[in-house]
Amino acid sequence: MKRYLLIALWLLPLIGIGQNSSGGGTIPTLFLDSVAGNWGDTVTVSMRAIDFTNIYYMTGTMLYDSAEVDFIGFTQDSLPDNLTVSDNDSGQVTFSWNYGSITDYSFPDSVPLLSIDYKLIGTPGSTTPLRFANSPFPLRCANAWSTFSAWETVVPDTISGAIHIIGNPVSTSYHTKEDLLLYPNPTTSTIRIQLPENNLNATRTSLYDISGRLVHQQHFNLNMDVSHLDRGTYIVVAETEEGNFRGTVQKQ
Repeated sequence: MKRYLLIALWLLPLIGIGQNSSGGGTIPTLFLDSVAGNWGDTVTVSMRAIDFTNIYYMTGTMLYDSAEVDFIGFTQDSLPDNLTVSDNDSGQVTFSWNYGSITDYSFPDSVPLLSIDYKLIGTPGSTTPLRFANSPFPLRCANAWSTFSAWETVVPDTISGAIHIIGNPVSTSYHTKEDLLLYPNPTTSTIRIQLPENNLNATRTSLYDISGRLVHQQHFNLNMDVSHLDRGTYIVVAETEEGNFRGTVQKQ
């Protein structure tokens, strides 16, 4: 009798009985970039994650204002295998992903999972929020908390993003895509700037608000202090001998 009881207790994690709702794991956080561009530009918004650990399935819906931006297409960045993304032309992008294996998958924090291209068609000076929603596709992730891979579906935490349409061009020479990696993003104090290539010779870094006004400028440095700035979205432009590169950062 004791032998059967021990076997039954050993099998509980495998069949998912007796696990609590948190499962002892960390709930992932999904967040969307905040970006800015001129009217007519195409900008790229990446969906990123924190604590994206032991995930094998994910679905969700992202909302945007279709009067301000047009959905152009998507890029499958870090997510492997089976990803489906569709747009209904009315401000809803749905996504569904599953890892084509019996095992689960993990990513480093803040790497792009997938990226969506939007064309800016709205009024200069306007903003469209980007946020997650539960309809028509519910926002869900399936995690493997236990050693025995007893799957548990969880609702991730979320951080919204935004697309800002600038009235006046910040520069005519920077690239239209987001080339700089800026982190942490959002930030409250300091950002670290990573150029797209290590051998680029950068000379100066400029910071603009979304109206195109220059608010800060310095000799190029890998770190930039933004603690003195008001909360909002700012454009970082790094000047190099090979051309100018930009990125967008959210100051909190």
